[in-house]
Amino acid sequence: MDTRRAQLLAGDKILLATTDRVGNLTVNLEHLNAIENVLLRDSGKKLNRDKIGEFLLAFDESKRVLGIVATEKVSSFWSVLRCT
Repeated sequence: MDTRRAQLLAGDKILLATTDRVGNLTVNLEHLNAIENVLLRDSGKKLNRDKIGEFLLAFDESKRVLGIVATEKVSSFWSVLRCT
């Protein structure tokens, strides 16, 4: 199932997290007027579900940080992306 989560940010930016049908995660941070081109090019930070399993996302607006925490396969996997 394709899922999408979007967070509007200051400076006319958008943080967009999408998953494809098998659950691979792609994260994009772009200006609102450029997001369509980014999606058409299929760019962004990619994380493979086979490597991380199920995951949770948490976004801290005050620090502008996206946290990605794996809940299965890699017990110590976590990642932080700065959203500046």
